Amino acid sequence: MRITCGGPATIRITVGDVSRVLHGGECHAAGGVWSAAVGVIIDATGVHGKYAGPPVSNVVVNDTATPGRGTIQSMLDGKLYFVLGDAVMKVSADRKSAHLEGRSDRASDAPGAKLTVSVTC
Repeated sequence: MRITCGGPATIRITVGDVSRVLHGGECHAAGGVWSAAVGVIIDATGVHGKYAGPPVSNVVVNDTATPGRGTIQSMLDGKLYFVLGDAVMKVSADRKSAHLEGRSDRASDAPGAKLTVSVTC
């Protein structure tokens, strides 16, 4: 289990008609790579022990090697939503905020849904 909920970042996510605001995230910028994460990530496969708690939420975003593109991965209310490398991503000049937009991948729980993420660090 990985917990990211003690930092200063706020991440707002909208998938179709589902919206959440998650506080306590962390942003990282190093070596030309930018990322942000908030929430709890569990091992759903049970390889490291079976999780039996309530559904958890998380959002992780990062840029890619292609300028202006990013990845969004999230779990909200037990459903997976993601855009792998095809989201349009704009990071502010001071690297303290970002905005991503894309269409949820075919294998996600809402294929083709508009997915929007705003990050404030």
